[in-house]
Amino acid sequence: MRISAALAGLGLAPSVAGAQTLDQVFPVAVPGFGAAPGVTVLSRLHPENMPRGITYGDLSVFPALSLAAGLDTAPANGAGSSVLTATPSVRLDDPLIGLGGFASDTVQSYPARPGLDSNSLSAALGADLPLGAARLTLGLGRADLGETALGVTPVGASFSATAPYRLIATGAHAALKLPVGAFDVTGRAGIESARLARADQTSGLVLPYGTERQLTGGLTIETEAGQPMRFVAEIRAEGLRYGDVAPQSGIGNSTRLSVLAGLATSQIALWTFRCLVGVARRIGAGPGRRSAPVLEMALGWTPDALSAVGLDLTRKLDPASVLGAPDTVVTTEHLTGALAYRRDLTLTAGLTGREAVLGGAPSHEIDVDAGVTWHLSRLLALVPRASMAFRHNVAGVADREFRLSVDLAVTP
Repeated sequence: MRISAALAGLGLAPSVAGAQTLDQVFPVAVPGFGAAPGVTVLSRLHPENMPRGITYGDLSVFPALSLAAGLDTAPANGAGSSVLTATPSVRLDDPLIGLGGFASDTVQSYPARPGLDSNSLSAALGADLPLGAARLTLGLGRADLGETALGVTPVGASFSATAPYRLIATGAHAALKLPVGAFDVTGRAGIESARLARADQTSGLVLPYGTERQLTGGLTIETEAGQPMRFVAEIRAEGLRYGDVAPQSGIGNSTRLSVLAGLATSQIALWTFRCLVGVARRIGAGPGRRSAPVLEMALGWTPDALSAVGLDLTRKLDPASVLGAPDTVVTTEHLTGALAYRRDLTLTAGLTGREAVLGGAPSHEIDVDAGVTWHLSRLLALVPRASMAFRHNVAGVADREFRLSVDLAVTP
């Protein structure tokens, strides 16, 4: 439902059918779900700093704990507050059976704004199973996300400012990949449901809708792997249905079909590139734009094993990114980078921008963030970071918001 065709780790994340909420919101890739946009710090670690985890046969378990303290100058468009955060997490990996998983529980406290206190649970579990020459991918997931009028805040993807809404989404994804002559053909399907809530339980902010259900499907045809440049063609279909819709909110059920085609490089290369262009069209009557050109592009540069830069750009006819407003075109850009200054010091920076026309007026939000990951030892890392948000015509959030935090990360 939100962001696709993004850079993940060393290469480009695989394309997905439709625009599912749960795809590419987790900080690590799990079968059935792509990783959140940006360059992953995990893939930029020196071997001496790689977490060892706990091994049970072929299953590896990687527990972690993050404790953070900081400040936010305008959370949810209100008075500033200090922020205390604790995030235990665990990652699972079993390459023999293609099993992968991730779970985290973020407990956050705003001493000066107790209405914003939250306990956010996100988890995903998936399997990538060989079936002869074919591969079957299955995934189950749940994510607790922040949402503004221009889209969601992916879990762990960036140090983003507080959003006025919370979106709690659950879903299941499936994909079957088959070799057919000189092509790889992949069919995908997904079902998701989500519930919208206020981030600040004491605010009087009106909820535009209460629940959302989504069905997606798609077909991807690619020239076979191993070539330096592959041709890609996709057909996607999605249907959105809303419940408990507020009067005059502009929220409406929607069904659309998208057709895209383009080129993509190998995912493991010095330079990686993916570009799909096409058109999206709404099916059926109703207000809003009927069709629009769409674009998904990602460019990555990995000069060495510890450094990377990634650029992701999407332009979509996407109702869900604007809280269900009928068929609004949303443009999203991500520019992220990680540089290993020393083997124990990684510098990270990111810029995320989103633009659309809301209520007849241009709207945008820009997040700029920067941080340092300093490995005191293999077990401990200190992560100071800061972000600044700039917004215009985005309801429920401040035009300017600054955040600062210092994290202590424990990774046995």
